[in-house]
Amino acid sequence: MQLELTEEETEALRHLLDGSLVELRSEIHDTDNVTYRRGLSHYRETLRTISTRLTR
Repeated sequence: MQLELTEEETEALRHLLDGSLVELRSEIHDTDNVTYRRGLSHYRETLRTISTRLTR
């Protein structure tokens, strides 16, 4: 899938991702359930990958 974004849309998405990554960090830290923590960590890595691709 290919998605073309304007600079404004890219910045909005980057801002949204950054906020989600901050929230996930806290949620992962506060979670006692190992399986849930692994799932959140995988999700965080997916968001980081997307964020990295936006900065290219």
